[in-house]
Amino acid sequence: MRSKNKGGICIEKGAVIDFEYTGPILEQVLNENRLIQTIPTSGRYKGVPVIVAPIRNSNGDAIAALGIVDVVGTINLGAMLADSPLVSTKVKSRTEPKQLKKDYPKI
Repeated sequence: MRSKNKGGICIEKGAVIDFEYTGPILEQVLNENRLIQTIPTSGRYKGVPVIVAPIRNSNGDAIAALGIVDVVGTINLGAMLADSPLVSTKVKSRTEPKQLKKDYPKI
């Protein structure tokens, strides 16, 4: 997160790691005053999906930008499952769940 007039903060795992943080997508959101969901090609989070939204004043002007890094989006589930045959076997052998009774009263 950063404001339009000052560098921001970068928090990872609950700790502030930078008190003058900025990034290319934060800057773009401040300039364009719109939500951006992308994978940056430069900066600290290069190659990692991010979502950055403007924070606006009562006139609708962007006064700050708040970004969230999607670290889950960087996990290759296919590769992870391929490396774990036991997980693949359990997923393939999964049985269908039992059907629940449908004797619910009508509301």
